[in-house]
Amino acid sequence: RHVIRVCQGESCFANGCTRVLREFQDRLRMKAVDASAGERFTLETMSCAGNCAVAPTVIIDGDLYGRVVSSQIAALLERYK
Repeated sequence: RHVIRVCQGESCFANGCTRVLREFQDRLRMKAVDASAGERFTLETMSCAGNCAVAPTVIIDGDLYGRVVSSQIAALLERYK
């Protein structure tokens, strides 16, 4: 199981974290704070990752990704299959 956390802090919000979260939700067919079918992924939001200089930030299993855009989500998920 992989835990995906999408930062929702002020800097991430200003830089498009809602689009990133929506793309994760669409691709995984789940809402935040859910586990996907087969328990492969859990999708969560967090208030601040402390990575504001490269917002929006996504953390997957402790791996930190900055300046994430929705077009990168498919490639990120592929790394954790």
